[in-house]
Amino acid sequence: MKHFGAFEAKTHFSALLSEVINGKKFVITKHGVQVA
Repeated sequence: MKHFGAFEAKTHFSALLSEVINGKKFVITKHGVQVA
């Protein structure tokens, strides 16, 4: 499973959302701690 930092997730939110719609999963972290 891919991991993205909060800033990177914010920057690429639309692309990540499209991946979620297509069934992909990933983890969002903040300061190394999983938050989503």
